[in-house]
Amino acid sequence: MGCACGHQHITFAESADADEIAIEDLNKQAKTATPPLRPLLRARRDQLRAEVRAVKSLNRAISKSNEALADAVRGALDMGMPQALLNLSPDELRAFIMANGMGDAVDSFGGAQLEIYESVLNVMQASAPDFDMSLVSPAVSAIQGRTVDAVFNQLIIPDTQRAISDSLTMMAYGDSSDLIIGALSSRLKKSTGRQLTEARTKLTSFGRVIMHDAGAAAGLDHYLYSGPIDGITRAFCRALAGKVLTDQQISKLNNGSGLSVRSSGGGYNCRHNFSATSQGLIKAAGLPLAKSRDISKANAGAK
Repeated sequence: MGCACGHQHITFAESADADEIAIEDLNKQAKTATPPLRPLLRARRDQLRAEVRAVKSLNRAISKSNEALADAVRGALDMGMPQALLNLSPDELRAFIMANGMGDAVDSFGGAQLEIYESVLNVMQASAPDFDMSLVSPAVSAIQGRTVDAVFNQLIIPDTQRAISDSLTMMAYGDSSDLIIGALSSRLKKSTGRQLTEARTKLTSFGRVIMHDAGAAAGLDHYLYSGPIDGITRAFCRALAGKVLTDQQISKLNNGSGLSVRSSGGGYNCRHNFSATSQGLIKAAGLPLAKSRDISKANAGAK
């Protein structure tokens, strides 16, 4: 089982259920919030929706790619050419994987990044209407590239390369094609859950880093910790949700996951976000400022 912010052991179905609960909670928050606060909450809701769509799309793309790869490997076995796959260089094997469906997964991920960027833009328009997002555009492109690299080049593609190579080495033991393909399919499927968790974490981190950079460029140093406040929110996030924190306070937080709070919030699959907030908006919306006891309570509830 998991919580609204999620843990590594949460199942895909449980994560989807928690996402729907979180989105509905944010809808309710936006409806009852003061007018100045509504755009921030709606932007966080839209960003969460983009994250959910991205993970679902990535899951479909990876599943489709895995099926295509299994079919391609079976074809090589049936043609008596398994050694040709084993002899591929890392770059050639990567090209083989990309050509058999993984390229679509990369494109889908890029589209999700664009949606998240737009949700950050909406938050900035609510907090600093005159802020020019082009000031952080070069940094955004670099962060986007690093995120794609971390998800695909450092995780999903190496996992897939190892699965193919390890399965094909079963030939040395005289295993049948059906057994080899079965082992490959099982290995690929088993890796998918971890890959989706890491991809979700990197995707949300992408949004949080852009938000912080944009806030800093706009001269804002206060951030509303926005997100669901429901029965499945972890203690770390419950202590902070709905409160405004300074950069200094954020630096004192420890979510217990080994991940940076600034870029990962409460940890893996966290559904909360730091939304840059102006002093004018804080006053107009009557937002509460986090106290030292809130920071201590959050750290004590980290898991």
